[in-house]
Parts: sequence; C-alpha cells; structure tokens
Amino acid sequence: MRPIIRNIFLLTLLTMLPSLAGAQFPIRLPKIPSIKSSPQTTATPAKNDRLAQAGVREAFYDESKRPLSDVAVFMRAYDPNLSGNTSINTPNNAAEWAALMTRMEALDKICKKYPNLTNDPAYPSNSINGSPVIWCAIAADRVALEKKTRGGVTDAQAATYVRVWRMETDKAVNDEKGWIYNKVQRMLFDPNWKTEEFAEIQKRYAKDGLGTPSMSIFDAIEPDLAKVRERIDRDSKTNSWEKPPYSEPAMESFFKTKLLANPYFKGIQVLKIGSNYSNWRVFKNSIGIPTNQYKRGLYLAKLSGQNGLCQIREWIVKQEYIGGGKFGPSLVESYSQAGIYAKCQ
Repeated sequence: MRPIIRNIFLLTLLTMLPSLAGAQFPIRLPKIPSIKSSPQTTATPAKNDRLAQAGVREAFYDESKRPLSDVAVFMRAYDPNLSGNTSINTPNNAAEWAALMTRMEALDKICKKYPNLTNDPAYPSNSINGSPVIWCAIAADRVALEKKTRGGVTDAQAATYVRVWRMETDKAVNDEKGWIYNKVQRMLFDPNWKTEEFAEIQKRYAKDGLGTPSMSIFDAIEPDLAKVRERIDRDSKTNSWEKPPYSEPAMESFFKTKLLANPYFKGIQVLKIGSNYSNWRVFKNSIGIPTNQYKRGLYLAKLSGQNGLCQIREWIVKQEYIGGGKFGPSLVESYSQAGIYAKCQ
C-alpha cells in the first residue's frame, strides 16, 4: 500500500506545479533609514561674543596685574552689598594711602583702554571677584571713594576707643565689691584726662593717615560715666571702713611716706590704715628657695579733686630675697590700681 500512496501524492503535486509557477507572492523588505551627512560644526554668534569677552578680560587681567586687593579697600564705600573672597590692603598711614591712590590712578588709565570690558558671568553680580567692570568704576571714582572709605576707617578707629572706655566703665558699674579702677576715676574727676587722651588719639590718627578726630568722640561714653557716678554716690553713703585685723606701725608709716611722695597721689590724705598679715608672707620658687616676702593691708583715703569723697584702697610692700637667709630693703609693690568708695570716717 505504501508505494501506491506515494505515487498518488507525486502525481497530485505535478499537476499543481504550473499554477504555482505563475503565482506572485509579495516580498516585504525592511526599511533602511537614510543616512544623512553630518553638517560641519560652526560657532554661534553668541558663543563667539562670549569668547571675545573672555579674551578682553584676560588681556585686561594681564595688564592690570589683577588689583583685587587694592580695589577691595573701596568696595563697601562703592556698594555696601559687595562681598568677595580676597585680602584687603587697607593702608595704615598717609604714605600708604598715597601709594594706593597712585595705583588706582594707574588702574583707571588701563581701564580706559578696554571699553568693551565685561564681568565674568561665572561670578554673582554682587561679588568683587571676577568683576573688572566694578574695579574700573571704583578706580574712576577713587577720589570720592577714598574720602568715604577713610571716613569709615576713622569712625571705626573712634569706635575702638569708645569700646575700650566702655569696657572699663562696665567693670566699675558691675564689680561685685565695688572696685573702681584708677583709669575710670581719672575719666570722672581729672580735668586733664580728655585733653591728654585726645592728644594720644590725634597722634594715632596722624600715624594711620586718618585725618583729624573730633572731641565729640567722648560724647558716646557720657551715659556710661553717669552710671559710674550713680554707683559712687550710692557706695559713698553705704560702705563703711572695717579695720584690718593687724597693725604694723613701722611698715604702715613706710608706706604712707612713699604714698604721699608719689606725684600721682598728690594731695591725698590717709585717714585710716591697717595690715592683713601679722608677719611677712614668704614666697618660694619651685625648688623651695625664697624669692621675696610681702606684707599687705588696706587704707582709707581722701583723694584730691574728688569732691571730698573717700575710698578704701589696698597697699602692698615687698622685700626681695638676697640670699643667706636675708631679704633686701622694703619696696612699695602696689599703691592699688582701684578703690572702693565708702564713708569718710
């Protein structure tokens, strides 16, 4: 059976071949994307402009030597909002100011050669760094800006003096025991204090090239001095002298003699005096050898020119060790740098 079936299949296939040969079958080929040639890269006008600006800046930087530290001296006077990462070559005297202004004049001349100068867009608009247009504006206005800048430095210097004075007055007002130091006492009672202090301020201003200060500099501390006066008035009515536990007539007399001869305390009156130690207090170094010995105490005094007010002050006398178990002559170690105002008794 199998040979007969195979023969029948072959005969059937042969009868179909003519129709298969005449048939058309569509063939679908995949589409291939067209290949386009890449255009040549060309710079845009904007990019060309940026490159040109950068070139101008570099040329300016090279010629001006990047004077950022000089220009920064004037930046706050030019625009208080300016900031930057740079050192500031603030002059310390008149000669240095003159030299700085000469450099700024030279910068101004260089700036005029670069009318198309632009700031570096990589920096913020309020940054002095990368802002040569601002540098040139400062150089052009250097005379007015110098006056304004030096005025600011002058104000800052005046504020420094006031701050130091205020530190002294604050200590006087807030000290728990009521110690008021000699400097503050001078500020309150010595008519020559302002004159002498102002003379020193003038010297400093002249040295730093800051022009002429004003006596109004002292006005700022008047409210602080008023507070000290209030404390003195209160303490002079409430504090009382308490005699120290010991008496050393010879040493107390020695101290009083030296005190009355001291020009700083001219006219002083010693009303009462006493000693805190019954014997010398010996001080030794790290290997046990004596260095000196002290005696100290308190005295109630009325200082000249203080409207009859009295104050308690400390005295210290010492003797240096000279070897062989002996000490040298007595010396006044301290007349006291401060006093506590109290009743005159």
